[in-house]
Amino acid sequence: EKRAGAGWLWVNRGRLVDGTRFVLASLDQMIQWVEDIIPSGVDKKAAVMMMAGKLFDYVVAPAFPIWLKPATPLIRELVVNILVSAVIDFIVSKYHTGIWMKDENAQ
Repeated sequence: EKRAGAGWLWVNRGRLVDGTRFVLASLDQMIQWVEDIIPSGVDKKAAVMMMAGKLFDYVVAPAFPIWLKPATPLIRELVVNILVSAVIDFIVSKYHTGIWMKDENAQ
């Protein structure tokens, strides 16, 4: 919902927070899912990044406002290849150090 008097660049913070939680939870589930299926760590990351790209294409990109649509390929590149890659590395490092606990019900 849009605030009264808000400009066209206004961002709904509630949706941003909810969306961020959804993406992090999705990445976590994807990482856990490929853990036992794919033997190589590099291949695991590539698979998760491919799935994250599909998630972006089907969920995130269609939700962009019309003025942002022309920048979709650039935003996708930044989000998937830079941000998601770093988040995957972060989550995996937290699993390896025992700080991030795996969800045993994820399977």
